[in-house]
Amino acid sequence: MSWLSRLLSYCLRHRRHLILAVTGAIGATIAATALPLVVRHILDNVVLAPDPSTAPPLAPLLALVVGLGLLRYASAFTRRYWAGKLAYGVAFDLRTEVSAELQRLDGSQQDRLRTGQVVSRAISDVGQVERFLSGVPILGGGLLTFVLSIGSSSCHPC
Repeated sequence: MSWLSRLLSYCLRHRRHLILAVTGAIGATIAATALPLVVRHILDNVVLAPDPSTAPPLAPLLALVVGLGLLRYASAFTRRYWAGKLAYGVAFDLRTEVSAELQRLDGSQQDRLRTGQVVSRAISDVGQVERFLSGVPILGGGLLTFVLSIGSSSCHPC
């Protein structure tokens, strides 16, 4: 079993946190990608319209810009909050399992093992996993932003 599949199995124990973190990342990414497209539409079709009488009304488009900004804020908050809860939950599970394994050892096994070094290493490794899990939704959102940006620029030439 690879380390990534094992980490995914720990994440799936906290399925709700995982789903909400990923949903927040997707929502923030879609809002962040759509916002410049809406602004471009406003500039091209309202502000720089050759005939202002045929231009679409500005108020609904501005409301859409504000709505996308609020969606981006709410989604980014959701992503950060639930990714943090996911990371802390997985770290707790890992620490609990390490502790249970150390307590399962009998006295002679504990004497042969440098318990302090093992515990120090476990704490360090679990902290690394926690930081990794906190950043994964942000990384995924960045990759999705890249894909959506390339897709939107190829669909709408300048």
